[in-house]
Amino acid sequence: MGRADYVLRRPLIEGGEPVPLAIIEAKREGLPATHGLQQGKGYRGGAPHHVPFVFSSNGHLFVEYEEESGAVSDDQSLSEFPTPEELVARYLAQRNLPADAPSLALLAQPYFQGRDHLRYYQDAAIRAASEQILLQKRAGLQPRVLLNLATGAGKTRIAATMLRKLMDAGLAHKALFLCDRTELRDNGMGDFQAAFGNAAAEVSTAQPQKNAKVLIATYQTLDQKEAGGTTAFFEKTYPPGFFDVVIIDECHRSAWSD
Repeated sequence: MGRADYVLRRPLIEGGEPVPLAIIEAKREGLPATHGLQQGKGYRGGAPHHVPFVFSSNGHLFVEYEEESGAVSDDQSLSEFPTPEELVARYLAQRNLPADAPSLALLAQPYFQGRDHLRYYQDAAIRAASEQILLQKRAGLQPRVLLNLATGAGKTRIAATMLRKLMDAGLAHKALFLCDRTELRDNGMGDFQAAFGNAAAEVSTAQPQKNAKVLIATYQTLDQKEAGGTTAFFEKTYPPGFFDVVIIDECHRSAWSD
């Protein structure tokens, strides 16, 4: 796929994490302004950058592809290129996101380990999930998000980073990371401890780790013996509402149907 020529980023609120808003493909001046548009749309294809706007320019004129409508603008002079503030306002309007700072806290929250800790599509996945959480909360729903990424794409790192953003933004305090094999649990510990230190802990029946911020457990530890079986340890140890967030790792491969 290659690299985009430019990705425009802008904080949504002062001091916030810069959010990618647009891709620009720059072509030599002898070519039509539209020449790089299909290439730019390809970088966005499948939304690996999760940006709403794609521009193509020959240095004198530019055209714009707008994600929501699929429309391509006429040639425009560079003097008409949107300002950063205009792009932010258009992004919020297109994604139906609130414009007030408190509501944008999750998207604006800087990454604890910095953006360089993530691949570009991991950052995009976290932003896409964050937008869905904001939209569902705005609608009065209990947010539910499914992230579907290929093997080796770093889903556990995404989960740990996402949880850290949620907690740093004050939207969560306790989380459960649930998996169906000890290998997944053990492999996940590195990412969660990198994000949370000793506040991320592995659950056992002898050590329920109720004081930890992030509890990492298998179905077996929580007493889910088989599909339809009981969850006695879980129900006895953690009262209703104990967890603000539950992340189910590899949910499509689980032997449990619940």
